[in-house]
Amino acid sequence: MGAMAEPEAELRTYGGALRPGDPRDVPCAQDEYERTNMPPVVPHFRSRYGGLWTDLSTAHDILTGKRQLGLVTEEEEARLRTWIDEGYVILEGAVPHAVIDEALDELRRTLEHDLPPRKAEWWSESGKHFGVAGSDTMTFHAAKLLDLHLTSPATQRMIYHAPLARFLKLIFERPPLAFQSLS
Repeated sequence: MGAMAEPEAELRTYGGALRPGDPRDVPCAQDEYERTNMPPVVPHFRSRYGGLWTDLSTAHDILTGKRQLGLVTEEEEARLRTWIDEGYVILEGAVPHAVIDEALDELRRTLEHDLPPRKAEWWSESGKHFGVAGSDTMTFHAAKLLDLHLTSPATQRMIYHAPLARFLKLIFERPPLAFQSLS
């Protein structure tokens, strides 16, 4: 009798026992434990208050997976790694100068009362004030326009410009929603 062929090793996977090399083979935590004799990594947030996926201890692994799945480009991956490691990222040229100039021109016209009135908030010696925005009100301490993200089409084009919106969508894993403007 000939030698009996050794059975192929069965792998424990999320999809059940598969033959080695099967493209559906996805290692599970049990495989890792048996291979390294170390318990699997349990993701945790850096803060006790939770956070986004980029705040998880496994954020780099998640990002690598997103890249392998084609969900992010190489450039986006590099930017997200900077975000994860440094807490900020610089998106140079994300908003064209023409779009910024349009928003600045709209702001100027608002303060000169050439456009419909917009609300502002400011402080003076007598306290906090709310009123119509104008060149005079914007000289006061902590003066700011209110709800510019709702009332200014040029500001909306700047906020939702494609590179910014895409980066925010990658972080939040849903389309961005502007609900406050810090002007």
